[in-house]
Amino acid sequence: CLRPILQRYSKLYPAMNARIALDNPQVVRSYLSHVARSMSLDRDDPKYMPVTRDLSEANRQLILAWLQTGK
Repeated sequence: CLRPILQRYSKLYPAMNARIALDNPQVVRSYLSHVARSMSLDRDDPKYMPVTRDLSEANRQLILAWLQTGK
């Protein structure tokens, strides 16, 4: 259920794929601490991820829960 969300950002930010293959959940999970930290910041923080601020709160919570549990 995360793959469509991650694929969308992979297409929006192709340059990121050189650092993190956003369309690959296992790779994203390997950056767990960085991704979770960036997604947990206040939306006004310049380090907040995703930078476009267009990820719904429900999808953000889904990704954070998946990062914590792997499910």
